[in-house]
Amino acid sequence: MAENKESVEGQKSVASQGEELPAKLTRPRLTRTYRRTRLVEMLEQAFDAPAVWIGAQPGAGKTTLAASWLDAGERPSLWFQVDAGDADLATFFHHLGLAAKLLAPRQTCLLPHLTPEYLPGIEVFARRFFEDLFRCMPKGSVLVLDNVQDCGADSPLNEILRIALESIPPHVKMLCVSRLAPPPTFARLRANGQLAVLEPSSIRLSLEEAQGIAALRGHAELIDVAALHQRTHGWVAGLVLMLHGADEGQDADVPSVAKTSDMQTLFNYFASEVVRGLDEGRQQMLLKSALLAKMRVSDIESLCEDAEAGRMLVELQQQNYFTYRLSPSVPVYEYHPLFREFLLARLETSFAPEVLVALRRRAAECAAAAGSVDEAVSLWQAAKAWDACIPYLCQIASALLEQGRGLTLAAWIESLPAERRAADPWLHFWLGQCRLPFAPAEARVQFERALALFEQQGERAGSLLAWAGLVDTAIHEGQGLGALDGWIEAFDRIAGDEPLPTALHDRIVVQMFNALVLRQPSHPDIGTWAERSFVILQSGADPGLRLLAGVCLCIYFCWMGEPRRARQSLDWLTSLVRGVQAPPLMTQLVSATAGMCAWIVEADTPKSLAIIEEALASGERSGVNVWQHHLLCHGAAAALSAGDAATAQHLLHRFGEGLAQARLIDVAYYHFLCNWEALGRGDLGAAEWHANVVADLRERVGLTFGYMVIDLTKARTCIARGRFDEARPSLEAVHRLAASTGSKLIEYTVCIDEALLALRQGDETALGHWLTRAFGLGREQGLVTFHGWQEAPMARLCAHALEAGIETEYVQDLIRRRALVPPPAAEPPEAWPWPLRIKTFGCFGLVRDGLPVSFEGRVQKRALDLLRALIAFGGREVGEQKLCDTLWPDADGDAARTSLKMTLHRLRGLIGHDAVVLRGSKLSLDPRLCWVDAWSFEALANQLAAAEDILCAAERIRLGNRMQILYSGPFLDGEDVAYAIAPRERLRGCWLRTIELVASRLQREGAPEPALLWYERGLSLEPLAEQFHQGVMRICVQNGRAAEGLTAYERLRRLLATQLKVAPAPESEALARALRALDS
Repeated sequence: MAENKESVEGQKSVASQGEELPAKLTRPRLTRTYRRTRLVEMLEQAFDAPAVWIGAQPGAGKTTLAASWLDAGERPSLWFQVDAGDADLATFFHHLGLAAKLLAPRQTCLLPHLTPEYLPGIEVFARRFFEDLFRCMPKGSVLVLDNVQDCGADSPLNEILRIALESIPPHVKMLCVSRLAPPPTFARLRANGQLAVLEPSSIRLSLEEAQGIAALRGHAELIDVAALHQRTHGWVAGLVLMLHGADEGQDADVPSVAKTSDMQTLFNYFASEVVRGLDEGRQQMLLKSALLAKMRVSDIESLCEDAEAGRMLVELQQQNYFTYRLSPSVPVYEYHPLFREFLLARLETSFAPEVLVALRRRAAECAAAAGSVDEAVSLWQAAKAWDACIPYLCQIASALLEQGRGLTLAAWIESLPAERRAADPWLHFWLGQCRLPFAPAEARVQFERALALFEQQGERAGSLLAWAGLVDTAIHEGQGLGALDGWIEAFDRIAGDEPLPTALHDRIVVQMFNALVLRQPSHPDIGTWAERSFVILQSGADPGLRLLAGVCLCIYFCWMGEPRRARQSLDWLTSLVRGVQAPPLMTQLVSATAGMCAWIVEADTPKSLAIIEEALASGERSGVNVWQHHLLCHGAAAALSAGDAATAQHLLHRFGEGLAQARLIDVAYYHFLCNWEALGRGDLGAAEWHANVVADLRERVGLTFGYMVIDLTKARTCIARGRFDEARPSLEAVHRLAASTGSKLIEYTVCIDEALLALRQGDETALGHWLTRAFGLGREQGLVTFHGWQEAPMARLCAHALEAGIETEYVQDLIRRRALVPPPAAEPPEAWPWPLRIKTFGCFGLVRDGLPVSFEGRVQKRALDLLRALIAFGGREVGEQKLCDTLWPDADGDAARTSLKMTLHRLRGLIGHDAVVLRGSKLSLDPRLCWVDAWSFEALANQLAAAEDILCAAERIRLGNRMQILYSGPFLDGEDVAYAIAPRERLRGCWLRTIELVASRLQREGAPEPALLWYERGLSLEPLAEQFHQGVMRICVQNGRAAEGLTAYERLRRLLATQLKVAPAPESEALARALRALDS
């Protein structure tokens, strides 16, 4: 059955509309082809599986079968012709991604290039790639991979194809065409029914099919088809050649296919017999045209220098003579691989060497013009046309690197003659770029050679690019950043006095700023480079450079203690990321930067951890984990700065599992974080071990800003160990760093550490000095955290600052933002900014976050009843049942517990969820978040009683005055509830005892006036308290104030007589007699 597929609408492609596909990605168009219905049906049945593998000898009709099956079902397809270049996986994915980009022009199907950062996770990359590719393909479509054997039997592409086969969704099929059987690694796919295989025996021509092919060519009745079928053993290519020979009247007495397994040798025999019958002109055209794998008519006419060459191609294709037309619009043709291999072999022996060189040169130019990069380079290499090949490689190098094809580019450059490579700085430069991701040390050698040659030739632009490459190698080589010093110093010599070239300006500016931030933040011109980089961040320049500029700016301003500028840079950076298709490598770096800014600038650990976790998860999904250790470090730092030891330990454990693969700078950061964590839990042995590791890495890392954390690691460990003198050199080094860089963050941090040292040493003068400097800086710059933040020590420093009146407003804001809890050892300062203040003496009231809480409605009243009862019962570990019995005495157990649960929910909404802790079946107010006047009152009373013999008179009066301020009336005054009676009387008694304690002590110490004042305070609260009257009388006796004392006695006598109907106690009468004696 014959069909002219030129007019058949069934030949569809998923990329049939829009931009023209390269010939490599276009399936053959069948013309005058006999449809082998038996095989089409067999293939249809085989596609009960998601994928089918057709494996048979060359010339068996595999490609024609695949195309026929697609046409028969009018199936949309993505056709991919595998070749040797696809052994470089980046090349394979580049072309497949190109096909995906073009297959659906109305939808976004942009697949990533296999750039170096994906290689460590190539399996993850491949799986995600195919999942996205298949998602873009229409329902019922087929991915066809033709000539799979050309990638090589041991090619890594075979493993990639296994992943593709495992990723096929229900709406897509996959067809692999190869001269070979499936690789052994596909055995499980076959066993599970995911891959069906058409064996070579099933592909052979039947006699009926041979007769059909002969009939299509008009030979059915003229020759013995059965004999030809027997001789060719069902081999399609052999049959076609013998039929063509019959057309030319040639003898068909040829060897039997069954007697040889070398199909190329057999094909060559058949083809040579056929070609021998052509005139010399057509023979030469055939041989010359074979130089191009994909042939445009114009190229062939140019190559053959004959206008008839194009017509010859058309005729060969129309005769279905091992020639296929690929492109449905612009005519592009290709020969069957067997036929082309035969022609190329004949070409070598048919033309003189100089003619072959000229032909290959012309063919290379045609291939280059058609965008066939691999073919053009191969032809120039074969012609040894280095004068044409080298400029072409330099021209396409940047695009190849963007496509991830650096290995291919490096192989081409290294295939050039050594003397040509050595003399060309651009070849050194591009080879350095190829090596940079994999072998920075090798890349450095290439960039150094390029720079030397560029400078010899006076090539300024090339010199600057080589310099930029050398900065990259210094950053990525992993041997420390010290090498940057030399290249920073060399910049002025290389750049000269002229303005930077426009095309290179942004790259050089960002690279210089990056180098300065990492190595020389004290450089006098760093501010200028920062501003130039900020202009680039805001510009419409290359997104990759803008992203890098933004990252460097955020890091710089964070370290400099300029949070406003850091936020400004981060806002531009995050806006840019949202607006561009940034690769995972860059998005992860941006996430690491955003995560760092979240905790350093905003002290927002939840936000920081959310950013970090999403970036880590994104890395797992994409297979790009280059920044994994960096992300883990910032996450651990954020957790430690918030006192979240569990999260920090988890992240540090994850880091430790891959410690051997981490960059040196991240290893140092890791050990600093481990020291931070160990100090926090008091493990000084572990802290010192990590501090020593960090110290050993100091110079090897060479990150200047990092010297702060390294030096402070040692200082803090020494202070914790009590070795104060050993801490001094490290603290001084950090002071010098702060001064040289102008970093307010470093100065703030080291002043905090100095204050902590003064606190440990009990040096109040030094403590006040360093707190004034630190918190003054914090207020000016808006600083709220630092590397090494520990909650408990910072709370102690804040408490001291509030007591001393140092930067009170800033310190209160710092306490609120960092949710610091007061030091447990002593009563917190009056200025401590509690999240919740509860007033129980006199009129009940609440103040939350500095604002009074208004009480309205019955619902809030019940919640407040719960709060009052909770406080009355002590506020700590109060049983649910006790509260139920008190507040809902008439409700049964379940109803009361339900009411308690609902009321607790409302109370938490009123005062904050964390303010009330439910542990087991007991409720407590969190003493870290809640200030209760009654608690503070009792704490002061206990402090007075415990230190009665230690406190001076002034301190005793101060504490007593604080208690008087708190005791503004009876506990829960006006609340006529039974649960308030006992604590009300207890607290009243406590206040009376405190008054007597303070007054009597003052009296004994010879301070009569303050003592009298305190006794009078007691009498105003409890006029019948005889001991206070006695105290007044006793002071009057001691100080000869008889009249005043007797007046006090008369007041006591009248009160007791009228109120209690009793006489004064004997001690009071004795004091009265003493006063009368004085008066007489």
